[in-house]
Amino acid sequence: MKISEIKRTNREKGFYFFEKGAMDFFNSKIESDPVSGPGGVFFVTSEQQDGRHARLFSVRRFDSASGDVKTVGEFQGFFSRREAMDEAKKVAKGE
Repeated sequence: MKISEIKRTNREKGFYFFEKGAMDFFNSKIESDPVSGPGGVFFVTSEQQDGRHARLFSVRRFDSASGDVKTVGEFQGFFSRREAMDEAKKVAKGE
């Protein structure tokens, strides 16, 4: 699955996770291609509050049935992209 498909499904199901206003509000960036496995579809975002704080990373789970995106674990729970990607791969495997 590609990010473009996730964005389209999210929008078509009535969600706003990827809308410009929402992304701008959190100064969000999509940091990875989706990782799929028995545990689901996951990707990493980064957010930076007010431009004064460090950019932190979040793991997200996409629900293809509902189109919703949920945070896995803690919002901004990772200090590096690599840590967040490792977690995304782990949960995608169902671990």
